[in-house]
Amino acid sequence: MPSENRNHENEEFDIDEPDASLLNHEPPSMIQLEVENDASIHPQQVLRPPHLTFLNVFALIVGMIIGSGIFATPSRVDINVPSPGVAIIIWIVAGLFAWTGAVSFAELGAAIPKNGGMQEYLSYIYGDFLASTMSWTWLIIIKPSSMAIISIIFAEYWTSILIPSISKPVVLVKLLALTTVGCVLLVNCVSIRSSKGLTNTLLYSKLSTVALIIILAIPVLLFSSSGDVSDPTPDWKSKNWFENRRKDEDGSSIEWSSLSNWSLLGHLTTALYTALWACGGWDNVNLIVAEMRDPFRDLPRAVHTAIPTVTTCFVLANLAYYIILPWKVVQASDAIAVAVGRQSLGTAGALIFAILVSASCLGVLNIDIYTTGILTVTSAQRGYLPMFLAGPSEDGRSTRITQNPQRAQPVGMMGHIKSIVIQLFKSNKSNSPM
Repeated sequence: MPSENRNHENEEFDIDEPDASLLNHEPPSMIQLEVENDASIHPQQVLRPPHLTFLNVFALIVGMIIGSGIFATPSRVDINVPSPGVAIIIWIVAGLFAWTGAVSFAELGAAIPKNGGMQEYLSYIYGDFLASTMSWTWLIIIKPSSMAIISIIFAEYWTSILIPSISKPVVLVKLLALTTVGCVLLVNCVSIRSSKGLTNTLLYSKLSTVALIIILAIPVLLFSSSGDVSDPTPDWKSKNWFENRRKDEDGSSIEWSSLSNWSLLGHLTTALYTALWACGGWDNVNLIVAEMRDPFRDLPRAVHTAIPTVTTCFVLANLAYYIILPWKVVQASDAIAVAVGRQSLGTAGALIFAILVSASCLGVLNIDIYTTGILTVTSAQRGYLPMFLAGPSEDGRSTRITQNPQRAQPVGMMGHIKSIVIQLFKSNKSNSPM
């Protein structure tokens, strides 16, 4: 029997692994999982080499950032700035902040290539107390709240088409949001491969949505018309982009020229925070670093490629909003992509954009559910959560999760249930990150 066990161990270490010389330590995915006591888990199912490539990581970052934010928060940013030109600057600054944060996390991910992200970094630097606090905060508050907001934005876009009136039935919105969370969770439970394929597919849908908005602004620029018969001269051409709005101009309720410096700073800070929320999500990729084939090489490359791509998309999309739509509509619209579609292409355009934005929200929700399940497993493996939530591990430390689809996502059910509770009891106003 001892010889048989020794041979079995040798067989596990004969599995092909990617070159880890760049990591300067043992490959993080080379873990000898204890499966002897669980005959239902096949060794090939548990000990599986990392599967995320550069394209997968790029898709995760772009897919997590380009979600509901760019289609739901422009009005919140516009309300808190004195002019559209300042709003564009806010989006540029938010993108730069996101880039610096993502680069810092890429360095940490390459140095500590483990699943768990910030939890692992806090544990390594400060110990278990701060790491466990972060884990509970993310799993009980941040992740479920994010899922609730995204699913409700998904529902509001669809109900804005089905019921064009300003007041939408709250029950219908929440029922659609709950159904959406359940369907995406089911996809993740059935097959991790299907979840990864869905992420890659929806990435193209997200980029296509932003590209279509930008393309629709080109005819308006060329022909200098807003498409509004009652107002043939568009705002982008007739107004100063950096001039302070007067009260009641473009729907503004603030007399910007009379604000004190502190009040102005407060509004600008709120606008920047809202834009940062839309640019958030880049940190989620660090939750699954151990699933990457070569995190030392691919993670920084993906960050330096994805964040500039997203920032450029956000700035161009907001410029397109101000060019296509009257500025008072930009400030008043919570479903701004639908407003663009309706202004440019009529009812059919509104329907097209509702479908595209819905697909974008599904992509973010899919990544949120996937990463929440992994964070739950790694937290349980560290002892921050009950051990029955953990997958098999080598020594109780955070490791790669089992690739058994029956284990990967159901263990994250706590976060999904909390998301459902938030949807049931929260206000139906989702245009703010709070």
